Amino acid sequence: MAAVRRGRPFNLLITLANNARPAYPFPLGHQFWNTKLTQSNNIRTQNFPIDLKYHHIIPWAKLGFAWNLAARTDRLRLLRKTLGSAVAAHARLSPDQGQDKERLEAIQGGIVRPPKDVDKIYHQDGAGRVDGWDVLTSLLCWPGGDIFVGPGERTDDPEVTHPNANDDKFDQPAKSIVNSDASWKKLVDLNQNLNQVSTMQAVPDDLLTKVDDKWAELISGKYYPLVASEWDYIKYVSSSYYHICKLHCIYS
Repeated sequence: MAAVRRGRPFNLLITLANNARPAYPFPLGHQFWNTKLTQSNNIRTQNFPIDLKYHHIIPWAKLGFAWNLAARTDRLRLLRKTLGSAVAAHARLSPDQGQDKERLEAIQGGIVRPPKDVDKIYHQDGAGRVDGWDVLTSLLCWPGGDIFVGPGERTDDPEVTHPNANDDKFDQPAKSIVNSDASWKKLVDLNQNLNQVSTMQAVPDDLLTKVDDKWAELISGKYYPLVASEWDYIKYVSSSYYHICKLHCIYS
């Protein structure tokens, strides 16, 4: 007779199908901007036609894949720094936390508990969601240090320049926005680690630990705000597009 597993089962997988990206944890909206990206307005008008958005440098789905692999192999405890960073980020982004603080701390505590603890939280296909799940996945999939603000319509968006499903959607043009060799290297290294996670048949614990270290640091960071001088404006007959200004790229 199989041993009964102790703890509490939940569905701990981040939904990746159909680009079901979690809501972002940052302030809502960026209003509408003029084409020079120097002035904004509450409503869209002829003089303020530009929408902004939050862009990922490392695609959020890569982070979700790594989380799901750890969940399916009962190794979410190896992402303890990431969990702790998410809880801290929520306190920073949402000072009036209400019940979310307790829910996030309960998830964090449940995941890192010893395997035979009766309050251990573990993944089980088909189980229900744990309270606070939507808040947690928002923080995991939108780490501040991975995000920058810019126009929504870009000619250099990786989804445009690398349209094939198997292409790496890492946002290489964003190097000039990050504008720091050390910070950029951390993003590149994490992206490489995540590529390894997605292609290896057996992912070792030390690789997940490397992902944990870098992911936690990204979550603790702040997103890169809009800087008008970093963007080139391209006007077409019926629409407007932007790309990250190559003259601003001081790193090759």
